[in-house]
Amino acid sequence: MESHVTVGFLRDVIYFAASRGASLTEICQFAEISSESLTKPDEKIPGSISQKVWQKAEALTNDANIGLHLGEQIHPSTLGLVGFVMLSCGTLGEALEKLIRYTNLLTDGVKGKLAKNGLLAEIEIEIVRDRQNYLLETPRQPIETSFSAIATIMRILAGKPIPIRELQFSHPRPAEITEHNRIFAAPTIFSQETNKMIFAAEALNYPILLANPDLLFSFEAQAEENLNRLNNQETRSMQVQQRIIKRMTAELPNITEIARELGLSERSLQRELAAEKTSFRELLDKTRCELAVKHLQNEKVSVAEISFLLGFSEPSAFHRFFKRQTGKTPQSFRESIQ
Repeated sequence: MESHVTVGFLRDVIYFAASRGASLTEICQFAEISSESLTKPDEKIPGSISQKVWQKAEALTNDANIGLHLGEQIHPSTLGLVGFVMLSCGTLGEALEKLIRYTNLLTDGVKGKLAKNGLLAEIEIEIVRDRQNYLLETPRQPIETSFSAIATIMRILAGKPIPIRELQFSHPRPAEITEHNRIFAAPTIFSQETNKMIFAAEALNYPILLANPDLLFSFEAQAEENLNRLNNQETRSMQVQQRIIKRMTAELPNITEIARELGLSERSLQRELAAEKTSFRELLDKTRCELAVKHLQNEKVSVAEISFLLGFSEPSAFHRFFKRQTGKTPQSFRESIQ
């Protein structure tokens, strides 16, 4: 299984790079992401696409610190529903707890943790290792963006600077850390076991300037609904099968059409299906076979009609397909269930 990230966050990376002279079209083409999919901010796309976006954005802007610089521009509303939940909280500590709880609405590639130890508090970002996760290979830009954005959002929410004491990153030390020092104004160390931002615990009690309990209730109810839906989310294979069924009207659906409907490139869809140990061809055959079995249970539908409905050029082709899939001819299968 591959990690995913929201289109909304990836769009921020692309647009930020474009604002610094990079070609939006070139980034999208390199990452194999359609411009149409950028209009669906809540959709999730594979982390491998995110990895390519970061790679191309850094190259085209010639900015080794693009992650830090993007984080400086982030506003809570950039996080969509999660950001509006945070804006409505009473204190900074509550807002950070909500960010940790709803991280999966943004990406499943990391896990967050908020802890208090005496006079210090820390936010930890742990890279998930139980799946195919590009952050295990190239963590720097996304992780540095996360902490830069968290520091920026905390300052916006509280209306004053946050007393950061130390930054810890699991990736190696870059050749130059002047921008790290400027943005965090705290010691920054690298090649650590995990990623942490350590700050004065007093900041957890800072009041949020725009706190609104009524809005918080509404926004959080929606966030909980989205989280529950995400936890029970259909696999990509199931989504493809559903679309095959809808398009199965005497003509065979093709992967290009279905990928476009899902907001993916054909190659990206192929990768996602491969990660689920299947392929478009296998799903098409499986769906046709399941539909054939269903139709054969209805004696009013002839074998020839079923053959036409499932997109076979002639009944003999359907006979061969069905026997290959089930070990029986359509007629012998129909007789066996009568």
